[in-house]
Amino acid sequence: MSKAIIAILLFLFANYSLGDDFLSKLEERGKIYSTLDSKSNRALYFNGDHEKAIRELTEIVEDKNVLDYLILGNMLYRMDPERSFAYHQKAYRLKPDQWLVKLEMAMEFHRRGQCKDALPLYIEIDNQNRLAAPKQALLAHCYLQEKNYPSAISHWNKANYRNNHNSIDFAIFEIFGNSDPTFKFSRLIERIQNGDKTAVEPAIELAVEWRKDWWNAKFNETAYSAIKASLKYHFTKRTDLVKEMELYGLIKSEKNSQKIRLELERGSYIVGNNRLPTSSFLNYRILTIVLQNNVMSAKQILEIFGKELQRRVDGFGQDLYALKMQAFLFSQLKMGDELAVVDKKGWKVFSSSQFASSYLVGVAIQAGDWPKPTDDIYEKLYQDFPNEPFALYYQFTSSQKNNSNKTETIQILEKLINAEYHGLKSSRPRFSEHLNLFYNELEKAIN
Repeated sequence: MSKAIIAILLFLFANYSLGDDFLSKLEERGKIYSTLDSKSNRALYFNGDHEKAIRELTEIVEDKNVLDYLILGNMLYRMDPERSFAYHQKAYRLKPDQWLVKLEMAMEFHRRGQCKDALPLYIEIDNQNRLAAPKQALLAHCYLQEKNYPSAISHWNKANYRNNHNSIDFAIFEIFGNSDPTFKFSRLIERIQNGDKTAVEPAIELAVEWRKDWWNAKFNETAYSAIKASLKYHFTKRTDLVKEMELYGLIKSEKNSQKIRLELERGSYIVGNNRLPTSSFLNYRILTIVLQNNVMSAKQILEIFGKELQRRVDGFGQDLYALKMQAFLFSQLKMGDELAVVDKKGWKVFSSSQFASSYLVGVAIQAGDWPKPTDDIYEKLYQDFPNEPFALYYQFTSSQKNNSNKTETIQILEKLINAEYHGLKSSRPRFSEHLNLFYNELEKAIN
């Protein structure tokens, strides 16, 4: 881990002056942790031994001080939030007046949704002129939770979106971002090794879509191979699943339809009226490859496998990915009525925000316009998915079109801004540009 540890520390504190004596000590202390062998430590995670991996890190220094607690808290906040909180809490108890320690404690509270505890700490740091511009976006969010709209807008403006948009994106990710896939995978592979069949599908999905952060996802060969090895050893009867994993590994990047067809024929899958893969996730991914590369048409797949997909949707396991494939096929074939049924089921039965959003679009298309801002569909969607901005965005659009009153518009914008913090989902590249627009709209609305 060596240089990587120091690089992480420098990156996390990049917005602060290294002329600061405390930061200089922190950088120097970080070098002690360079004794950890990153390759062997990382291998422990992929073998399911996450506790030993973390123990190797946390036991490098026996007699810990505030610097160690701060370093460990920052290294673990996406891996093990509970340990991270405990380490930052220890640092705060030792040095409550140190602005950087205070900032990390504020961010820990913020991650837990405790803005009431985070807000006074952010304010103290800001009063010391130590709150870097991108972190002003976090203070703005906590003021929004208190319905102090003028202060929320003021601190958002201090974040200086024009010059700091990338840093703002990352500052928001530090609070609302996804957990580190390495630790999550390690716990899943441990369960597989202990004979837990329910861990297999989520482990495969994680390995195929290894999401480092909101902006970067890729196939993780090491994780994928670890699953196959564990299946071969612990589930000797699941040769079918290993076979499906190997098939997907061969065709996932293939663009030649003939080569894809050949591999499917070799495995006796899909083409020639053959069977679907048993894995829910891999079935969806492989069928998607088949469709994208014109190995078979949507019409052919629906005619041959439509009943099987429906059986999987309605079956004991209630296969979400079979439902997603139905939605894709119905959309491709412009089967609007069938798509509406699938979307509603995805929303109500599977609690999927993706299906709920599609259902709202379908309602708008059928009516020829978005529902009025007071339509109860928005409230139902908000109750089920308070951190999803999609419906709120169109409710706001509808409120502007229908000249809603000021109070109603402000309430919608408050919900919308809060939801947007939870993933920056209104912008396809997951940037904060739409959040900036929403704050601008809020500023207009309160004036």
